[in-house]
Amino acid sequence: MKLLGVDPGLAACGLAIVELGASPRVLSLTVARTGPSAKKRRLRAADDLGDRLRAIATVLYARLQEHADLVAFCVESKAIPFRNGRMMVKPSAVSALGRVRGLLDAFAVERGLPILEETAQTLKLLTAGRKDASKADVQAALEQRFPEVKALWPAQKTLQEHAADALAAVVAGLESDVVRAALRARACPERSGAEQSTAEVGAEQSTAEVAA
Repeated sequence: MKLLGVDPGLAACGLAIVELGASPRVLSLTVARTGPSAKKRRLRAADDLGDRLRAIATVLYARLQEHADLVAFCVESKAIPFRNGRMMVKPSAVSALGRVRGLLDAFAVERGLPILEETAQTLKLLTAGRKDASKADVQAALEQRFPEVKALWPAQKTLQEHAADALAAVVAGLESDVVRAALRARACPERSGAEQSTAEVGAEQSTAEVAA
């Protein structure tokens, strides 16, 4: 069983795959990158956005095909900055981020997987022990917890930050009830199956009573 961590973004979307177990292990770190199309193509903004979303969807789909035993998506939620009642980012940037998040929602729904979401401050606290931890602090804490990531970081420093955010989202997911339940079910499959059978019998009895 595995978790998929995501740092959603249009220009760079970080993805982390972690295998669950007594000692969770990072299997891969990927950053899907996209950029605006060349001006000579003269694409409308909507068409350009569609091309970039398809590129991210292609990378995400490939990861999902490679790892069919995912338990959940772990996502860093993105806060929109406001000052004096005014949004501090362009509406187009908010729209683009919403489209990327929509991709994640669609893939999760199609596979029947929950989305576990936490803020950046919570991810810093759970990973590095402080809500105001720097990106370097978070990355160092991740390397201490998962020594294998040193060989998995993207070469470019800015891309490492997106990969680290995706992995931090998984760290938060490891503490969730969803993951704990999945690990219990794997440890005690017979009990889990018995509980499911009992629930199914109860549902059938309820249905029979309603029919009667």
